[in-house]
Parts: sequence; C-alpha cells; structure tokens
Amino acid sequence: ATARQMKYAQSLLKRVGAIPLGDYDGHIGAFRLLKDHLREVATDPPDRKELKRRFRSIAGRPSFDIREPTCSRPRRSNWAWIDPRSIARGRVLGKPFPRTEYDPSWMADLAQEILAEHDSPSLYSHHFNDPRYGYVIVVSSIQGPLGPIRPIGTNGNHRSMAFDALRCPVVLAEVHDEHPPYRITYNDEDDDWGTTRDFLEWQEDRGALRLSSRPVVRQGSYLELRIADATTPWLVASPHNALAALDAYERFWDRKLKRVGALDVAELRATWRSAAQEDVRRPLHVEAITAEPLVWAPASIMTKGSSDVAPPSMKLHMG
Repeated sequence: ATARQMKYAQSLLKRVGAIPLGDYDGHIGAFRLLKDHLREVATDPPDRKELKRRFRSIAGRPSFDIREPTCSRPRRSNWAWIDPRSIARGRVLGKPFPRTEYDPSWMADLAQEILAEHDSPSLYSHHFNDPRYGYVIVVSSIQGPLGPIRPIGTNGNHRSMAFDALRCPVVLAEVHDEHPPYRITYNDEDDDWGTTRDFLEWQEDRGALRLSSRPVVRQGSYLELRIADATTPWLVASPHNALAALDAYERFWDRKLKRVGALDVAELRATWRSAAQEDVRRPLHVEAITAEPLVWAPASIMTKGSSDVAPPSMKLHMG
C-alpha cells in the first residue's frame, strides 16, 4: 500500500465511518494500517496485567441491543473495515458485556497470539474470513450523532475485543445497515401504543423523523406504527426505550449530547421523562426453558479458523 492509499483509508474512516471492501484503494490502505499498527505494538507489547485491564474496560461499555424499530425491508449487508471502538457487545441495552461470557486471562492469550502472528497472512484469514468456515465478525450498524454504533450480531465478540484491546485502527466485518423505512409492532389490545404514536408525532413536529403516509396500520390483533425516515433510528421507539437508548449511547461514547439532529436533548428528557418511566408493552409471561450448557473448546483453536471460543469453564453462548 502507498502512503496515499493509507491516508485515503484514514480519511474515509473519519468521514464515512467505514471503508468498503470493494473500494480497492481504501481496502489496501486499511489492511496496511492494521498490519503496521500490529507490527509497532509487537515491538513493545502491553503486559498481561495491562491487557486484562483493557478487556475489563472494553467489557464495561454498555450494550446497544435495541428491539425497536425494525427495518421494513431486508437490511443491506456489506463488508467493510470499521473502527473496533464502534462495536457494542452484550444482549441487554445499557448493560455491560457479562463477565460470565469472557475471561480476561484467556482474552490476554488471544491478544498475545495475534501479536505473535502479526506477520502471518493466515492470521487475518482466520480472524476475519476463512473461506472454509465463513467465520466473520458480524455487526449491525445504527446511525447516531457521534457516529455509528455497531452491536455484534452472530459472531465476533471476542475477536473484536482482542483487536480493540490492542488499539487497532480497523477490523474487517460483515456490516448490516439499519435503514428506513421502519416499523414498530404492538398488540392492539394489550399494549399502550398510543404513547409511542404521540412521541413519534412530537419528534415529527420538530423535524427529527417523518411518519409514513399511513402511520398506523392494523393487522388482526396487531398494530404497526410506520416511519418513513429518521435521522437517529434508536429514537424511533417508545419513550421508555428511546431514552434508555439515549442514555446508553452517551455512556458508550462517554460524551453528553446537547442536540440529536433537530432535537434539543434537555427538552426531550424534560418532556418525556414521566412517560419514559413505564414500558408501554404488556409483560409476557413464558415458561422457563432449560437446556444442557455448551462446553467450549480451548483458546488454541482460535487460530485455526474456528468460531469464537471460550474456556471450558464458560457455559454461556457467546454469539
């Protein structure tokens, strides 16, 4: 890669937030940025104590797993180089990545393996895509005022944490973009969907979103609220979920927001604080389902093209 290609990749990451794999100059530049960074870190690597501290810090950032809205059409999928710091892990909005789902000592082993093999082409194939396994980091990408935030999908919690802990500028991932139009589905008989409708109309009046020409559509006992477009998708929700997402987003980036697009954040919180205290959905009571715990293979398999693995003592599914 040339200096021009590397500079171009850096510029693209800063302006767009991602470097598409199909952009040849950007792709070559991004790969060189990653490889040069790992070579530099390998000359003076962090010790295990420092690596463990970094993993605990990364895991402490809040999850951004949102349930509404959903895309009305299939999500766009593409491959891109992205900043690992934009990746959120975990399955509960606002909560950290559970301590039961990673082990700092095992993760330190993984990071040290990456540094030890930074000059091997197979390292990048194994961690980003091995054609024999289709083993990739998978994320959703949701827009926000401080840049996109990317919850982990089916794969990649541990690998993305390892590259993040090594402070790498980019990782390669399969990215599923969340894009309009959106919809929110409620039970017409049991859920307080009217509160969400009022909240969305309030945002529309301030230019933050645009409702569809038919914003309320009933289908049997279910009802859909439909949104044509929105600058900040995670605010297209009930007040309860929208303000929870706002809190999590600020804590994820460790910055307070004054405005979110056309919305004044102080006005948003003050107007809807009371409504946000209650979930508009009626709780569902289901029977607990038990299953045999999964036992994971040792970390040494990680460099052989397998999916994310964890120590045998860890019994929960990692995603």
